[in-house]
Amino acid sequence: TRNGVDSLDVGRINDKRLDVGCMDFDGSAGWVDCGTGLLTSENITISVWVNPRDKDYPETLQGIVTNGSTSASASSYRRDLDIHSNKFRFYQTSTSHTVASTSAECREGVWQHLVVTSATNGSDTDMVMYLDGVAIDSYTATGVVMSGFADACQIGFLNSSDRYFNGKIADVAIWSRAL
Repeated sequence: TRNGVDSLDVGRINDKRLDVGCMDFDGSAGWVDCGTGLLTSENITISVWVNPRDKDYPETLQGIVTNGSTSASASSYRRDLDIHSNKFRFYQTSTSHTVASTSAECREGVWQHLVVTSATNGSDTDMVMYLDGVAIDSYTATGVVMSGFADACQIGFLNSSDRYFNGKIADVAIWSRAL
Protein backbone atom coordinates (compact mmCIF):
# COMPACT_ATOMS: atom_id res chain seq x y z
CA THR A 1 0.00 0.00 0.00
CA ARG A 2 1.34 3.41 -0.98
CA ASN A 3 -0.52 6.36 0.56
CA GLY A 4 -3.58 4.14 0.89
CA VAL A 5 -3.55 3.07 -2.78
CA ASP A 6 -3.04 -0.65 -3.49
CA SER A 7 -2.96 -0.39 -7.29
CA LEU A 8 -3.29 1.97 -10.20
CA ASP A 9 -6.55 1.65 -12.13
CA VAL A 10 -5.41 2.00 -15.72
CA GLY A 11 -8.02 -0.19 -17.38
CA ARG A 12 -7.42 -1.96 -20.69
CA ILE A 13 -6.70 -0.02 -23.85
CA ASN A 14 -7.78 -1.26 -27.26
CA ASP A 15 -4.91 -3.41 -28.56
CA LYS A 16 -5.39 -2.16 -32.14
CA ARG A 17 -4.75 1.45 -31.04
CA LEU A 18 -1.48 0.39 -29.47
CA ASP A 19 -0.43 -1.53 -32.59
CA VAL A 20 -0.95 1.56 -34.78
CA GLY A 21 1.23 3.91 -32.74
CA CYS A 22 3.85 1.52 -31.42
CA MET A 23 7.57 1.11 -32.01
CA ASP A 24 8.35 -2.37 -33.38
CA PHE A 25 11.76 -3.80 -32.47
CA ASP A 26 13.16 -6.95 -34.10
CA GLY A 27 15.55 -7.95 -31.31
CA SER A 28 18.68 -7.60 -33.44
CA ALA A 29 19.22 -3.90 -34.11
CA GLY A 30 17.67 -0.50 -33.61
CA TRP A 31 16.57 1.46 -30.62
CA VAL A 32 15.46 4.99 -29.74
CA ASP A 33 18.06 7.31 -28.20
CA CYS A 34 16.20 9.90 -26.10
CA GLY A 35 19.28 11.82 -24.99
CA THR A 36 20.41 12.54 -21.45
CA GLY A 37 18.41 13.92 -18.56
CA LEU A 38 15.19 11.88 -18.77
CA LEU A 39 15.99 9.24 -16.14
CA THR A 40 18.24 11.29 -13.88
CA SER A 41 15.74 12.44 -11.26
CA GLU A 42 16.04 11.10 -7.72
CA ASN A 43 12.27 10.40 -7.79
CA ILE A 44 10.79 8.91 -10.96
CA THR A 45 7.81 7.20 -12.56
CA ILE A 46 8.06 5.27 -15.82
CA SER A 47 4.95 4.09 -17.65
CA VAL A 48 5.11 1.93 -20.78
CA TRP A 49 3.04 -0.54 -22.78
CA VAL A 50 4.97 -3.60 -24.01
CA ASN A 51 4.10 -6.55 -26.23
CA PRO A 52 7.09 -8.93 -26.22
CA ARG A 53 7.46 -11.08 -29.33
CA ASP A 54 10.07 -13.45 -27.91
CA LYS A 55 11.25 -13.00 -24.33
CA ASP A 56 14.22 -15.35 -24.86
CA TYR A 57 15.61 -13.99 -28.14
CA PRO A 58 18.07 -12.48 -28.75
CA GLU A 59 18.87 -12.89 -25.06
CA THR A 60 17.02 -13.38 -21.81
CA LEU A 61 17.99 -9.80 -20.87
CA GLN A 62 16.26 -7.19 -23.08
CA GLY A 63 16.13 -3.44 -22.45
CA ILE A 64 12.74 -1.68 -22.46
CA VAL A 65 13.55 1.79 -21.02
CA THR A 66 17.13 2.12 -19.80
CA ASN A 67 19.87 4.62 -19.10
CA GLY A 68 22.64 2.51 -17.72
CA SER A 69 25.87 1.15 -18.95
CA THR A 70 26.82 -2.41 -18.06
CA SER A 71 30.53 -1.68 -18.24
CA ALA A 72 32.45 -2.12 -15.00
CA SER A 73 33.25 1.59 -14.66
CA ALA A 74 29.64 2.71 -15.06
CA SER A 75 27.69 -0.20 -13.57
CA SER A 76 27.16 1.59 -10.26
CA TYR A 77 24.83 4.09 -11.98
CA ARG A 78 22.13 2.10 -13.78
CA ARG A 79 18.37 2.53 -13.98
CA ASP A 80 16.81 -0.10 -16.24
CA LEU A 81 13.30 -1.33 -16.91
CA ASP A 82 13.88 -4.59 -18.75
CA ILE A 83 13.01 -8.23 -19.26
CA HIS A 84 15.37 -10.44 -17.29
CA SER A 85 15.02 -14.24 -17.28
CA ASN A 86 11.40 -14.07 -18.54
CA LYS A 87 10.29 -11.53 -15.92
CA PHE A 88 9.90 -7.77 -15.91
CA ARG A 89 12.51 -6.05 -13.76
CA PHE A 90 13.24 -2.52 -12.57
CA TYR A 91 16.88 -2.37 -11.66
CA GLN A 92 18.57 0.58 -9.99
CA THR A 93 22.03 0.99 -8.59
CA SER A 94 23.74 3.87 -6.96
CA THR A 95 27.23 3.65 -5.46
CA SER A 96 27.18 -0.18 -5.13
CA HIS A 97 23.60 -0.48 -3.83
CA THR A 98 21.17 -2.45 -5.96
CA VAL A 99 17.39 -2.73 -5.85
CA ALA A 100 15.51 -5.05 -8.19
CA SER A 101 11.96 -6.21 -8.79
CA THR A 102 11.64 -9.55 -10.54
CA SER A 103 8.27 -11.09 -9.69
CA ALA A 104 6.23 -10.20 -12.81
CA GLU A 105 5.96 -12.91 -15.45
CA CYS A 106 6.38 -11.63 -19.00
CA ARG A 107 3.82 -12.90 -21.54
CA GLU A 108 4.59 -13.06 -25.26
CA GLY A 109 2.18 -11.62 -27.83
CA VAL A 110 0.09 -9.72 -25.26
CA TRP A 111 0.01 -5.98 -24.55
CA GLN A 112 0.97 -5.38 -20.90
CA HIS A 113 1.10 -2.06 -19.06
CA LEU A 114 4.10 -1.53 -16.79
CA VAL A 115 4.46 1.32 -14.32
CA VAL A 116 7.39 1.65 -11.94
CA THR A 117 7.95 4.30 -9.29
CA SER A 118 11.00 5.16 -7.25
CA ALA A 119 10.66 7.68 -4.41
CA THR A 120 13.06 8.99 -1.82
CA ASN A 121 11.60 8.74 1.67
CA GLY A 122 14.07 10.32 4.07
CA SER A 123 17.28 8.32 3.65
CA ASP A 124 15.50 5.36 1.98
CA THR A 125 14.25 4.67 -1.55
CA ASP A 126 10.84 3.04 -2.05
CA MET A 127 10.16 1.23 -5.32
CA VAL A 128 6.86 -0.19 -6.60
CA MET A 129 6.13 -2.07 -9.83
CA TYR A 130 2.63 -2.28 -11.32
CA LEU A 131 1.54 -4.67 -14.06
CA ASP A 132 -1.82 -3.98 -15.72
CA GLY A 133 -2.86 -1.75 -12.82
CA VAL A 134 -1.96 -4.14 -9.99
CA ALA A 135 0.94 -3.57 -7.60
CA ILE A 136 2.99 -6.74 -8.04
CA ASP A 137 6.22 -5.98 -6.24
CA SER A 138 7.75 -3.41 -3.93
CA TYR A 139 11.10 -2.91 -2.29
CA THR A 140 12.62 -0.42 0.13
CA ALA A 141 16.34 0.23 -0.11
CA THR A 142 17.18 1.26 3.44
CA GLY A 143 19.77 4.01 3.72
CA VAL A 144 19.97 4.45 -0.07
CA VAL A 145 19.04 7.57 -2.04
CA MET A 146 19.09 6.91 -5.79
CA SER A 147 21.20 9.48 -7.64
CA GLY A 148 24.05 9.81 -10.14
CA PHE A 149 22.20 8.61 -13.25
CA ALA A 150 23.67 10.50 -16.21
CA ASP A 151 23.75 8.18 -19.23
CA ALA A 152 21.43 8.64 -22.20
CA CYS A 153 17.90 7.23 -22.00
CA GLN A 154 17.31 4.44 -24.51
CA ILE A 155 14.10 2.67 -25.53
CA GLY A 156 14.40 -0.90 -26.81
CA PHE A 157 18.01 -1.54 -25.84
CA LEU A 158 20.19 -2.13 -22.80
CA ASN A 159 23.61 -0.59 -23.31
CA SER A 160 25.42 -3.84 -24.08
CA SER A 161 25.69 -6.11 -27.11
CA ASP A 162 22.65 -8.23 -28.05
CA ARG A 163 20.35 -6.80 -25.37
CA TYR A 164 17.80 -5.46 -27.83
CA PHE A 165 14.07 -5.64 -27.16
CA ASN A 166 12.16 -8.08 -29.38
CA GLY A 167 8.55 -6.90 -29.68
CA LYS A 168 6.49 -3.74 -29.56
CA ILE A 169 6.67 -0.74 -27.21
CA ALA A 170 4.08 2.05 -27.02
CA ASP A 171 3.14 5.11 -24.96
CA VAL A 172 6.37 5.59 -22.99
CA ALA A 173 5.94 8.29 -20.33
CA ILE A 174 8.50 9.44 -17.76
CA TRP A 175 7.86 11.80 -14.84
CA SER A 176 10.52 13.26 -12.53
CA ARG A 177 8.43 12.39 -9.48
CA ALA A 178 6.76 9.31 -8.04
CA LEU A 179 3.08 9.45 -8.97
